[in-house]
Amino acid sequence: MDGLTLVGNEHGLIDLNAAQEERLRGTPVITVDEILLLDAFRHGDRQVEDGLMQVAVRVKLEGPGLEATASEDDGVSLDLLAGIVENASQPVGIGFADGRLGVFNRAYSELLGYSQGEFQSLDWSVDLTPAEWREFEAKKLGELQETGHPVTYEKQYIRKNGSRIPVELLVHMARDADGAPLYYYSFITDLTERKQAEAERERLLAQERELAHELASTNDELQSQNEEIAAQAEELEAQTEELAAQIEELRVAHEELAVLYGRELEDARLKDALTQVDQSLISSLEHTEILDRALKDGAHALGAEGAVLEVREGDGWVVRSVFDLPPDLVDLHLSREEASVATAMEETGGVLALEDARLDRRVSASTLSRYGTTAALALPIRYRDRIVGSLQFLFVSGPRRFSAAEIDFAGKLAVSVALALENARLFELQRNIASQLQQTILEMPAGIPHLRFSHLYRAATEEALVGGDFYDAFELEDGSIALLVGDVSGHGINAARVATMVKASLVAFAHSNTDPDDVLGLVNQLLLRKSVPGFTSLLFAVLHPDTGMLTYCSAGHPNLLLGRATGVGFSQGANHTPLGIFPDWSCSSESVRLEPGDTLLFYTDGLTEARREGELFGEDRLMEAFRGKLDLPLEELPQALLGEVLAFTGGKLQDDVAILAVQPLFERSGEDG
Repeated sequence: MDGLTLVGNEHGLIDLNAAQEERLRGTPVITVDEILLLDAFRHGDRQVEDGLMQVAVRVKLEGPGLEATASEDDGVSLDLLAGIVENASQPVGIGFADGRLGVFNRAYSELLGYSQGEFQSLDWSVDLTPAEWREFEAKKLGELQETGHPVTYEKQYIRKNGSRIPVELLVHMARDADGAPLYYYSFITDLTERKQAEAERERLLAQERELAHELASTNDELQSQNEEIAAQAEELEAQTEELAAQIEELRVAHEELAVLYGRELEDARLKDALTQVDQSLISSLEHTEILDRALKDGAHALGAEGAVLEVREGDGWVVRSVFDLPPDLVDLHLSREEASVATAMEETGGVLALEDARLDRRVSASTLSRYGTTAALALPIRYRDRIVGSLQFLFVSGPRRFSAAEIDFAGKLAVSVALALENARLFELQRNIASQLQQTILEMPAGIPHLRFSHLYRAATEEALVGGDFYDAFELEDGSIALLVGDVSGHGINAARVATMVKASLVAFAHSNTDPDDVLGLVNQLLLRKSVPGFTSLLFAVLHPDTGMLTYCSAGHPNLLLGRATGVGFSQGANHTPLGIFPDWSCSSESVRLEPGDTLLFYTDGLTEARREGELFGEDRLMEAFRGKLDLPLEELPQALLGEVLAFTGGKLQDDVAILAVQPLFERSGEDG
């Protein structure tokens, strides 16, 4: 066969009839020397079990049209071959060295959005290729011309609608009689989904790195506040760095999986399965749920008939979780001999593939009878280079040969599980540290002479572990009572750290100077001296029980609410700028004489700035709610006011809320001054 050569599979050669040859001869401006097509045929989601069909077609031409030569004995149908190319799921295109487009299939047309007629007027090297890719593509084609070997490279196509699409090209070249490049034929793979997955992975990694940086930046300041918290924060910083390294290791592992795209179908299936498992594990911070998901998803991906997690405990092992095995195995303590698969895996230090467990001397009879194991794939779960657990996927139907792809999947799954467990542990540690910080910020005395008080803190969301809102009440050495409420800008541990420092410094300053303006001035100097980012609003008041006089000063904080028998109103006087911004900050204190039965309300702006469809709850609604709740016991007042706000917003808050309600306990004598 001189002009046409066909290579098929076990089903025989593919034929072309005369009518199909004639149709191909009528195709204009096409000069084809050789087309190499490799395609995987699919039906729905089920892959053809017979494997890949390889088709090689050689069509030689003479003259300006397409003139295929083939003997009748060849038994080849050009129409069928053209149909294969036309209907192939992989885009195929042929372009001449001068920029004209020759042959392209339906997948190629659908990828770029042009019709066949529109392609005839396009220059593939200019109209379909962005300017920034042309030099690179010319270099790759030059490499093809120099070596004669097909080249693979990535680039972008310009679609008809102007959008760009990332692709990977496998390019061959045909030469003319003089050896000069005549045309190129390419097989194109759409990389859109892979690029989107890589971008999403990079976004998640960036979020993790941002969290690690935030935790590390808080460590030194926390150390000066509380030695125990500082030690925990230092450990958290080190573990966060370790977590970042593990995340980088996982990212590299995922990139390695991405390289396998387009290879054996088993590799692609396991890659997709690992991605799904990773997403499932990342979405949980509960150890038990993480392990159950890993067992179930891993068993489904590998086709295992059961799975078990055994963890090290002392000199032995303990069953911690099972899948498709009797649940009474959980919490079963095993000796090293009884946990023979885990013990053998620990000795090898890596993934252990037991293709016929019954013939392996390392597997004890008790293991075989307990799980019914005939084959197993065991992988280590590591923590700081120590093996702390064994994840085992079990097979009971007979011996089984594990592929390299399955062993690789198991190893990467072990990394994912260990990373998810460590992430959950770090989150719990962060939660504990945040809880201790919040307790420090909101800690109140059990009681204060001459004062009744009630307080409440509510985070804006359930996920918020700690914030910058705080309040306090404490007795000074001269018998007066200090009252304060504040709000640090920002959220999270950084805001809580500043709030702790502000509260502690204010308490210290107030014990040596009871003038509110002087105390706030000292706090402002401290914030500036330490270059604390952001600002702090603060309302500080000193109550003298012997006279009933309340002296207060506000640094950018919402006004104090006073409720008494004659009415309800906000505190008077200037509201000065917040602390931590201006070095020349100053304040003039205001005073009001309290009567028995008066109620004072200190609060943060999360109360008045709560919103419903853009409308603020506001000071007027707060004053009316305060007036309507004054008859309630003081202990119920903060919760009742918060209930009014939540009813207005539909149960949602935009910012944290702190409320401190106080009632002086005295019977003032003498005349008002």
